[in-house]
Amino acid sequence: MFIITGFILGLITSLHCVGMCGPLALAVPRTGAGKLNLFVEGFLFNFGRVITYSIMGLILGGVGLAVTLAGYQEIISILIGSSILVIYLFALIFKKKLFQLNSSGKLYSKLQTLFRKYFQKRTKGALLLLGILNGLLPCGAVYIALAQSIIAGGMAESSLFMASFGLGTMPLLLSIFISRNIIPVSFRKKLTKLIPVAIVLVGALLIMRGMSLGIPYISPVLQHSEQHSKTECCH
Repeated sequence: MFIITGFILGLITSLHCVGMCGPLALAVPRTGAGKLNLFVEGFLFNFGRVITYSIMGLILGGVGLAVTLAGYQEIISILIGSSILVIYLFALIFKKKLFQLNSSGKLYSKLQTLFRKYFQKRTKGALLLLGILNGLLPCGAVYIALAQSIIAGGMAESSLFMASFGLGTMPLLLSIFISRNIIPVSFRKKLTKLIPVAIVLVGALLIMRGMSLGIPYISPVLQHSEQHSKTECCH
């Protein structure tokens, strides 16, 4: 169930990826000609991000397992969802940009150096590595997914959640990679205007998930809540 949730989250936040990662996808060098080759290149580049996200999820999975065992899944989900909405309202009131890439940081500088290195290598292996590096770029949408992966239940579950999130972002970014100039810049800018809607929706879904309302895929009964209900019935 959490895999489907991750995929849906990826689809929603890919609107943000259009504005942030879209230009990078358009700049990635091609290694050959032909539609099939173009699809393979786009898939490799985007799958690199999925690999990075999966590893991140695996690392955070240990935290998620502790949260699950402690029975704080619902509270954490509600807190994360509420925090997203509060941050968005703060940005809206003070007219600050959300998810803005910090190009002055040391991490970004090092990644930029590596990007230049692999941009010069016109091989499919280099495209995969570029995708892996792309997944390391500071990104608010990825942070939201990582925060939600904490309540997935364990290391494997968290990793799968992040993998499904990455796969959810692929359709839109892959289409941009393949189409290049077929999708006008003006249309991509219109898509980015939907980001606020996506942010509010993700925050609301996290809050609903934490409430364990028993709604499939949207607000399922979390494992701890279900066990707690059974325990109460026994008394």
